[in-house]
Parts: sequence; structure tokens; C-alpha cells
Amino acid sequence: MTGIVLAGGTSRRFGRNKLEEPIEGEPMLHRAIHAVAPLCHEILVSVPFDGDAPSTPEDVAVVLVRDQRPDEGPLIGLWTTLREASLPSALVVGGDMPFLNTEVLRILTEELEAASASVVALEDEEVLRPLPCAMRVAAREDLQRLVAAGERRLRALVEGFPVVSVAEARWRSLDPTGGTLTDVDRPTDLAGS
Repeated sequence: MTGIVLAGGTSRRFGRNKLEEPIEGEPMLHRAIHAVAPLCHEILVSVPFDGDAPSTPEDVAVVLVRDQRPDEGPLIGLWTTLREASLPSALVVGGDMPFLNTEVLRILTEELEAASASVVALEDEEVLRPLPCAMRVAAREDLQRLVAAGERRLRALVEGFPVVSVAEARWRSLDPTGGTLTDVDRPTDLAGS
């Protein structure tokens, strides 16, 4: 499986580079990479079209993939990065998701292996969340059509593809606080963590 970490944002709402923000002594992006590393044979990190590349952990082999278009959002980053994946399946997370639970991510990968769907996503209060998710790399062709039609929302992953959902009760048994779904947009998103 390919691990894809989306890290192409500009941190405008955070006010500084959130991917470098220390969480329990480790930069936020490093935490996301370390969460997927045990489950993936390659890790691709989607980074902005231009600007400095983010720092990545020294103990994990990572390939940086530049967005093909500037400031068009994470769906473009995902599409671009999926084109570089060399394995048939991908585990997709946000670089701003510092509390990912690797065992919850393992459920996503196992469900994708067992299912015929293109995407496996977590259910949260009866809504499917686009990240984290596991998906078939072959879905990049359908994703390309969505992008060409002007789609830019990550929600398209759970609206435009055959999806298998992981029931909330199942994944919350491993992650009762729901940290896996935490994505950080503002400093206040880290309050109490």
C-alpha cells in the first residue's frame, strides 16, 4: 500500500506553518507520516506547487510530490500524488491530522482489501468523512475526470465513488476520543490536546 499524506496547504488560518507545529515534541507532519508508516511500503507527501518543502522524519523514507497547480486545494494534490503511486492501493491522510490512530488506519486498509469499492471511509455521526480513507489507485482516472470538471472538494471522494463505510462504533472502540478525525486548521483546534 502507498501512504499519501496531503501537505500542500498554506496554513493561512493557522497563521504560521502548522505542519512544523510541535505536538508532543514532534512536528505535526511527522506525526501523520509516522502513523501511516507501519502500514505502507511507500510514502508520498503532497507538497505545494512552489515554496520550501516541509521537513520530514529522518527515520522514514518519503517522496515529496509537488502539486501540479498552485492553490487549488487538496483534491488536486491527491490526484497529482496518486499518479505517482506504484502500488494498487493507497492510505490517504492529512498532514494536519496529528492524532491518527494506526489501528484505525489498519481497519481502513483491511476493509479495502476485502471490498470491491473504490474507497473505504470512516463514519462519524452518520456522515462519511473523506479523511482518512483507503482507496484504489485505479480510481485516479475517475478522479481526473472530476478534477477536469472543476471539482476541488475532498468530499468528492465519498460522494462520487463506490464507498464502504466503517461503522463509528467499530473504529471508536480503538479510538474513543476520535483523535483520528482531528484535523488542525487553527491553533484553537489544538486546545486541550
